Amino acid sequence: MIEANAICDAVRAHADEIVSWTEALIRFPSENRSPLGAEGPAQDFVADACHGRGWEVSRFRPDVIAGIRQHPSWLSGREYAGRENVTARWRGSGRSKSVLLSGHIDVAPYEPDNWTVCRPFEPKRKGGRLYGRGAADMKGGLAAAFWAMRILQELGFEPAGDVLFESLVDEEFAGGNGTLAARLRGHNADLAIVGEPTRMRVCPACLGAFLGDLTITGSLTFIHI
Repeated sequence: MIEANAICDAVRAHADEIVSWTEALIRFPSENRSPLGAEGPAQDFVADACHGRGWEVSRFRPDVIAGIRQHPSWLSGREYAGRENVTARWRGSGRSKSVLLSGHIDVAPYEPDNWTVCRPFEPKRKGGRLYGRGAADMKGGLAAAFWAMRILQELGFEPAGDVLFESLVDEEFAGGNGTLAARLRGHNADLAIVGEPTRMRVCPACLGAFLGDLTITGSLTFIHI
């Protein structure tokens, strides 16, 4: 059993390293410009970090999963060359349930270019905050998940159930194929924690999303003035 104070002390000891790691992640311009995306180099960084911890790492493109294109939640019209999900599994003893720490690596394009504190992919610390494209949505959340696992591992924690970490592609612009691919491939757990920004509030449920087509029929009237 690891005391909460020991975890807090370890986080404080690693604080600068954690922020530096997050800054490194922000510097990758992993923009999602649907139907294309530039997540590849950032995913290399994440995968290397997970390999370094000795976790079981898998990488896969969403569009290669068997049967995914026939799934009702599949969004067509997107390209996945160079865009791989990264998942990592920290094996537990099997005595308890598993947990998944989930996040996405892609960010929305930086336009409109009205950045004032810093350039989008040149992170800056100011006033106790970290600025840069994706600092909140959601490379900060990915960093929190990765470092939570790393710190617990360094403290000698031995999980009773598997702990999974995933860095997914193609979430922005109503994307969901990265998540769908991970679920269909079997990277699942009993509980999932998603590190999306929520103004520091814990949201105990997720309603998900409904996507559909709306067709409107009628007549068109022109009014000349």
